[in-house]
Parts: sequence; structure tokens; C-alpha cells
Amino acid sequence: MRNFKCCFLAFIIALLFAAEAPAQVARVFLSGTGNDTNDCTNAATPCRSLQGAVNQCPVNGEIMIMTSGGYGTVTISKSLTINAPAGVVAFNARTITVAIAAGDKVVIRGLSMNGTVFADPNGIDFSNSAGTLVVENSIIAGFNTGINQGSLAGNLLVVQNCELRNNSGYGVVAFGNVYLNVENSRFEKNTVGVSVEGGANAVIRNSVVTGYARSGFGFEVAAVNGKTSNLVIDKCLASNLDTGVRTVQDLQSTASAQVTNSSITMNSNGLSTSAGGTIVSYLTNQLWNNTVDGSFSSTTTQN
Repeated sequence: MRNFKCCFLAFIIALLFAAEAPAQVARVFLSGTGNDTNDCTNAATPCRSLQGAVNQCPVNGEIMIMTSGGYGTVTISKSLTINAPAGVVAFNARTITVAIAAGDKVVIRGLSMNGTVFADPNGIDFSNSAGTLVVENSIIAGFNTGINQGSLAGNLLVVQNCELRNNSGYGVVAFGNVYLNVENSRFEKNTVGVSVEGGANAVIRNSVVTGYARSGFGFEVAAVNGKTSNLVIDKCLASNLDTGVRTVQDLQSTASAQVTNSSITMNSNGLSTSAGGTIVSYLTNQLWNNTVDGSFSSTTTQN
């Protein structure tokens, strides 16, 4: 009985120590009045730069941006979440580089990025990377490319509730063995809204691509180097552009777009295909009031 009581007491003590043992910090804090020499583990001692916060953030942790301010360039190489809540303007004028491994996931939420200050080429650079990147509730403007996605090994980019505007090249460009999913987003005054190239596959839903004075291209599939690229456009609007939807391919490639529940209107050219690229309609589109409407390669019903 005594041995039993001793063992039971030891068990209870072990449970108490386990309950009181400090867990790994799941969050770090970031503020315009912080300091990167702080431990950043609570709201009273925040970091100052985004890179400083990333360095201190544990794998799968969260960076909480507390105040409006500018937070600088950063390279992210582990799973984490950057969160700027509503009402906080987390400004960034430099490239954010995401270079993660397969199985890793980075979430970027609530940033306001403007590249006109330093003229960096990319807002977010997700090229030569694996894993998953989710960009939510963010504005990316004034770069050459808003989000640059590319990989030979494969990755996934999810863009939700974002605005990509005034980028001199692309809003989003996806190149290589990658998958792109865009929902509830707006692409305005980019030379190309969304470009899917070199083997990439993409789905764009509930989004708007528009320009000004009918310049630029809306949705583009550009297949090169013997690769097949495919784009699905669902419940979208393409207007006030040079071309609403276009496909371009070389002779060894396949470029295809499938369009459903969408409006393509008030463009110089509604649809454009080149060198065998195809644009298929699923019977529920409005192609009208363009200078030249163009025509779908074929029309079919959804299975």
C-alpha cells in the first residue's frame, strides 16, 4: 500500500509540473515603436521590423502587428502567419520573399504594399519555392509584379480578398509546376491582371480585372517550352482592357481557358487566341459590347 501511495503521489506531482511547465511561445508582437532587441513575446516588448519578428517567431507561430507603421523587407523560410488586423495599416514598400519547403505554409494577412518608393521588382516573391502561400486582405501596388509565383518542384498560391493594382507588369504571374487559386479579388490597372504560364494551372473565382483607357490584358494563358497551362475563370468580370481573355501557345505547348458565369465587356478585344490556344465557354457567359468581341473556340455544357 505504501508503494502504491508513493507512486500515486509521484504521478500527481508530475502532472502538476507538466501543467505548470512553460509552453513554447506561439506569438510574437510587432509595433512601430518596438525594438528588435526585445524578446517580442508580449505586447509590452514588441519587435520593430518584420524580419526581426520573423526571426523570433517559432515554426507555425503567429506575428501580431499591433500598430500602423512601415516594417521593411523580409525573407520567410518557415511556416508562420503574419496578421495585421482591421484598422492597422501595416505598410511595406520592399519585397517579401517566401522561400519554404514542401509541407510548409505561410499566411500573410492585412498588409498594404506599395513598391513605388524603392522600385523593387516584386511585391511578394514566391518563386523557386515549394509549400503553400496564402495572401489575404492585402493591397499590393506599384511593383513590376504584385505576386511572382514560380516553381519546378511545385507549390500552391492562394489569393483571397486582395487588391493588386498599378503594377507595371503583372498583378499575379504563375509560372512552372504550380497551382494558383484566386477568389474575391480585384486587379486594376496592371499591364496583365493574371498570367498563367509554362505549365501552371489556375482557378479564378468571383474576381474583377479592369484597366483604364482599354490598356492591358485581363486573363492570360501563355504556354511555352512544351508545357500545358490551364485556367478556369468562374463568376468574373473583365472590362476596359485591350483584351479580356487571351491564350498564347507555341507549337509544342497547350494553352487553354475555360470560362463560366462571367462577363467580358467594354474591351478593345473580348477574346483572343494565338497559335492554337483555346477559350471554351460553358454557356453561361456574357460576351458583348467589346470593340471586337472575338469568339469562343467552342461552347459546351457543364457535366
